[in-house]
Amino acid sequence: MLIFLFNYCWIVIRGKESEIYMVKNRDKSIDYMKAICIILMIYTHTVVKDNMFKTYLFSFHIPAFFIVSGILFERKYKKNDKNISIDYRYIIKKRINQLMIPYLIFCLLLALYFSFNQFISGEKILLVDYFIKIVTFQGIESMWFIPVFFFSELLFLYSNKKFVQSIILILSLILMYFSPYISDYWLICLIIKIGVGYIFIFIGYSISKFDLINKLVSMVAVVLGIVCFCLAQYNGFVGLGSVDFENIFLYLFNASITSLCLLVIIGNYIDKFNISLLSLYGENSIVLLCINNLIIEIVRLIDYKVFNSFLIKTQHFGSLLFTVIILFICYIIIYLMNKVTVLKSVFGKR
Repeated sequence: MLIFLFNYCWIVIRGKESEIYMVKNRDKSIDYMKAICIILMIYTHTVVKDNMFKTYLFSFHIPAFFIVSGILFERKYKKNDKNISIDYRYIIKKRINQLMIPYLIFCLLLALYFSFNQFISGEKILLVDYFIKIVTFQGIESMWFIPVFFFSELLFLYSNKKFVQSIILILSLILMYFSPYISDYWLICLIIKIGVGYIFIFIGYSISKFDLINKLVSMVAVVLGIVCFCLAQYNGFVGLGSVDFENIFLYLFNASITSLCLLVIIGNYIDKFNISLLSLYGENSIVLLCINNLIIEIVRLIDYKVFNSFLIKTQHFGSLLFTVIILFICYIIIYLMNKVTVLKSVFGKR
């Protein structure tokens, strides 16, 4: 409901000019899926206390990005089709521009921001620690996702043979199972995350290959979604970023089925509406992934200094308001990005 209201206000204010931000001939349901997941991700970053809804969101909202990547990969390249030539250099160069360059820029900005706050408050400045995290692809805050996403896609891109795919999937499952005992080491932790990302890309690829989105009935998708909500509560709080899966099979099942169900519901119901703002956020999901952390930290500081932590104290209402504020600021940045050539280059857009 909040998205529809926000979208209506945006259309009234911007009118037809909004069309300049859209890329024609895109899959609207995929953009909606990415937008919903990025909005949910931002919302989880604003929620202070754990609750059932947050537990459910963490069970699927990050894996959904990998699943969507697998779906798009199958649609674009049909990996096992020998008649389709894949330009590996072009794909890698494009993803470096879209993912890794923004990763470096915004991690450095976060590092400078946190170091400045530490300097002002008289705390120990951890700039060197931040730099080590950046160059070892651990990232700062939720920026860990960007290199994991990049390397998972890269691994999937080059694993052309079914035998190689099987080996990677098995090894990834083994690492997931033993993750509580070995995830203290950053390199192993990174490999586990990449492996899990690979699994979800493979699942997304399979969903598209067997056309499961069109084969699953809407009512069945709703029922399965409810079942996954209950299973998520049973499995407890999980997170790919923290390498915390609890029961690995429940984790994989919940994330995969919930993502599939959401795609089915979007395709059958939400896709019928032309929600231009949702399309905008979906199309620019990578931009939002890169900038949301820095914006959240700045807004949180302003809320603390000026409004006496109003957004935190009001809990659920504060989290919703916080999310809307972040989305509005993100919209302004996307608007500027489409106007300023330098900002376009930062996010690999030409």
